[in-house]
Amino acid sequence: MCDCYSEECANCRKPIPMHLADFSTARAEVRVYCGRCWRVERKRISQPLSTWRAVDRDYRGLVTVVALTPNAEANMDGNHPNVCNLKFVESSPRVAGLGSSA
Repeated sequence: MCDCYSEECANCRKPIPMHLADFSTARAEVRVYCGRCWRVERKRISQPLSTWRAVDRDYRGLVTVVALTPNAEANMDGNHPNVCNLKFVESSPRVAGLGSSA
């Protein structure tokens, strides 16, 4: 089973449908940004963490999922926006990321 829920963009609170595979990652272990907010937020970040960027071509545009913990990073293949028409456009392991909130 998977954890499918609506997450808000960490900055503007725009709702983003999310999918966390097999309940292996807690919701607090990832942070999600819409494309507009990620362009601003990535300039303020300080610690190296992994990010995954995906485009939902039918629904929300660009979404960035940031792994805040090693567990979330290990499970990132199953942690993505919960949409049908998804295309991954970039995976950036160990890029500058956000401090852990867990």
